[in-house]
Amino acid sequence: MIKDQIILVDSDNSMLSDPIKKRATDVLARSFDSAIITNVNANPHNCVKFANVIKNTNSIVVIWNNLKPFSTYAIDLCNRFDSDYVIIERGIVPSQGNDNYAFYSNGICFDNTNISPENFDPNTYDKNLETIKNHYASQNLHRKEPVEKIVFVGQLLFDSTITHYTRIDSYEDFIDSYIKEKSIDTNKTEIVYCPHPRMPTKESKYKISNKKTVEECLDAKYVVAVSSTIIYELVGLNIPVDIVGKGPYKFPTERGWDEILKCHSTALDFHFNSKTEPEQIKTKIEKTINITRAAKK
Repeated sequence: MIKDQIILVDSDNSMLSDPIKKRATDVLARSFDSAIITNVNANPHNCVKFANVIKNTNSIVVIWNNLKPFSTYAIDLCNRFDSDYVIIERGIVPSQGNDNYAFYSNGICFDNTNISPENFDPNTYDKNLETIKNHYASQNLHRKEPVEKIVFVGQLLFDSTITHYTRIDSYEDFIDSYIKEKSIDTNKTEIVYCPHPRMPTKESKYKISNKKTVEECLDAKYVVAVSSTIIYELVGLNIPVDIVGKGPYKFPTERGWDEILKCHSTALDFHFNSKTEPEQIKTKIEKTINITRAAKK
């Protein structure tokens, strides 16, 4: 039986002030009898206060991923004091969106354990597949005849996927080193850089795309990315993606799926939005917690 109380945690005390977080907070709060909001940040007094909350709680701890150092601290305390927890972030399939969220076990990206073949549910596959295919159709997305072009997809340099899974501190330098390591002839292969929308780049020795990232990638020979929702969209269109970064596990799309859209379907099983019913929310959280518990054994 799942508990009736939750504690919502983030690192910047914005669960009610940030519109995207607030929408998720409202959904979760109406799904449980009690919801407490707290935060953990670099202030040592705050860390002690937060630790005491975790040590003395019998609630489910819902951790917004935020900056990796703080979510990692929260996860570590939950593990040490046997508090059930789930990670919450914006959803990843069929696209991110502003009303699309997901629960993750253990962490996100390379730390995640629930988007794996052993958690695939054939009972939800047909419905999820329809959702995914409708997304591609509505956006008129399909693989085009590839040209001699490699697209680099940018990520925020302060994003946890950069700080904790790579050594990247400059995308220009990273692209330089990648080209050198792979012996790419830039006279024959066009190099295109798609900056993150929140980190626009006006000048570069490489071509900066003026298209939507997914559109730029449709005719690419292959794409290079660290961790982005775009990866899921692209591999679902059979566009090759070289995923850069290391973690305790492989990136979810590279975990030995016999059909890549089963990965997307499994991810969707843990998604929710403002229309998701409370009992469905609880079921998704319970499933995520059980996977986290199993991973500890």
